[in-house]
Amino acid sequence: MRATYKFLALVIVVLFVGIFGCSDDSSSNGLSTYSDDIKDCAPDLSSSASALWINATGSDGWSPTAEYGVLKKLFHPDSGTESIYGPIESMDRIIDFINEFSQNFDENGTFTAESENTELTATNEDLTGGVTSIPYLGGAETNAIKLLNVTGSGDSSLTLKAAYGIDELKEYLVFRSKHEYTEDGVTQIEYTVCHASRDDETGDISIELASICDKNGDGSIETNPNVADDFLIRYKFVGNTLTKVFKLTQKTNAGSGWGVMAGGSVASSTDKVAVRATQNADSTSGANDYTNITADATDVLGYYVVLTMDQINNPTSLDSSLDGDRRTVDGSWPKPASSFSTETEEFKKYLIIGETDNLGWVNEYPAVITDLNWD
Repeated sequence: MRATYKFLALVIVVLFVGIFGCSDDSSSNGLSTYSDDIKDCAPDLSSSASALWINATGSDGWSPTAEYGVLKKLFHPDSGTESIYGPIESMDRIIDFINEFSQNFDENGTFTAESENTELTATNEDLTGGVTSIPYLGGAETNAIKLLNVTGSGDSSLTLKAAYGIDELKEYLVFRSKHEYTEDGVTQIEYTVCHASRDDETGDISIELASICDKNGDGSIETNPNVADDFLIRYKFVGNTLTKVFKLTQKTNAGSGWGVMAGGSVASSTDKVAVRATQNADSTSGANDYTNITADATDVLGYYVVLTMDQINNPTSLDSSLDGDRRTVDGSWPKPASSFSTETEEFKKYLIIGETDNLGWVNEYPAVITDLNWD
């Protein structure tokens, strides 16, 4: 009888230790990626009746029949680096490389791993005081408590410096990377600085990045990026995956410099999204000066739309005759900046600089690789 009690007591102790004695080491799960989160709170035309956004028959950048229509360019993943999804997919690839060492996040030392036929070597160490000055983007990230340096060679070549912190449902990340890889037979070299954070309890996500990509691998990117061959971008996105709202702004070297601001809700078919953009932000191609964008109410190059998610997902409900000179259009979209005053406060904050919560035009994209250095 006494032996039976001893056995039961041992079982209870083992169960108690098994349930309560093991800590939840969330850092071993790695850092979260962001592509799916953005699709949760911003328009994603890949799942819409989007043929009219893609097939080219016209020149108007706002027309649903234009090949490079602003909405297609911004919200369709097939638009590549110029969409809101392209830069995040590249960012997620870097996060995947970081996560190859997730089992070592709580350790200091040198570690090795392999990913995408690339041999990786990393050193991980404590970071005191966080990142006090984020390269190029500015600001700080005091919640980053570890510093990871990674090099890789093989099918990809990688140089990466990342500061990170994981606090239960909250994550913080700053990185600077150089990633060289081959895609569809073409060598590409991407330099990126990124600052991202998330709170999975509240649903809040925030991403800011700047990137220069040598799209043909000719090496000119190292000294003087060519605006015709290389892609340059600065990008900021804030969203909430639970309430399904977002706001963003980005500037690229596409065309003669392209700027865009947007925001709204994707929670239902009747919720609306506002987008203000210009395809001629700069005085000349690659000038990076925003000369062609004037004061909000008199911006003659920047037009905008406020559309329901049903209109975005089903562009056949829009007037396809809008193809042509935007300045002659008297329909419901696109609207000139002089119409800002007719919008409700709900959407002014996404369109007008100086309004509460407006992200504004990001002032420039990086001009040279040294802009992205992290010493």
